[in-house]
Amino acid sequence: MLAAEKKYTDGLLQLKLDLIEAEFMQRELRIDAAQSFVTSLIGIVGQETALGKALFLFNQGLAIADIWVSLAKANATAIGPQAIALIPI
Repeated sequence: MLAAEKKYTDGLLQLKLDLIEAEFMQRELRIDAAQSFVTSLIGIVGQETALGKALFLFNQGLAIADIWVSLAKANATAIGPQAIALIPI
């Protein structure tokens, strides 16, 4: 019984880790797509125009958001298996 319970617990923990990874990957991909789109718009309107400058600043904000998401992902995975096991699915 103990081996089956350990196998279940390990599988549940891995499922939660995979869920965390997938959620943060989705956020990172959204930010990357937005950055690519904004960079393309900057190329179209020109960086020296008022709109181009505003888009450039927005792109910098997206870069900061990407850093925050990466930090949150690192924190979520660093809290350890004991804390993750307490998170409900």
